[in-house]
Amino acid sequence: MKLSGSFPCDFPPEVYQKYLSDEGALAYLSQNHPEIRGVEVIENRAQDDKIYVKMKYTMEVSMPAPVKKALGGASHSFVADLILDTQNNTATLEFNPARLGDKIKAGARIAFDKEGDHWIQRLDGDVTVKILGLGRVVEKFIVEKFQNSYTIEARLRNEYVHRAEGQGTSDS
Repeated sequence: MKLSGSFPCDFPPEVYQKYLSDEGALAYLSQNHPEIRGVEVIENRAQDDKIYVKMKYTMEVSMPAPVKKALGGASHSFVADLILDTQNNTATLEFNPARLGDKIKAGARIAFDKEGDHWIQRLDGDVTVKILGLGRVVEKFIVEKFQNSYTIEARLRNEYVHRAEGQGTSDS
């Protein structure tokens, strides 16, 4: 199932990247996002024009009973594996769930584009769930939850960068 979205950023990618795995930014997410309980950096390294970041997200998500049963509960974690190309402002993102990793595949391509005074982070990806009888239902749930959650995370990250860069909060 298609996964997509556009998320405004008030800063260029190089500023945004500076705070991607920042302890303060991750604490801000955990404290202010209604579903994120914690984010742990597993890897953060740069090599040539690439930045490799792996973060483990721990979430508590409300879900319908059939989805909850299929996924093994409302609490779950996944590793977000991000590879940023700093030359062309793009990235690839893979999600590796702690449970059912052999049945759930999710990933996306990300591009940062300048539009006026803002940058737009565009996400284009896919989610595939191979659970007999419930695959499409779980796919739809994951896509909707991800898009809603990512919208909140993008807003919170933007707020945090405004504070960290000493520019107050954004009205966007």
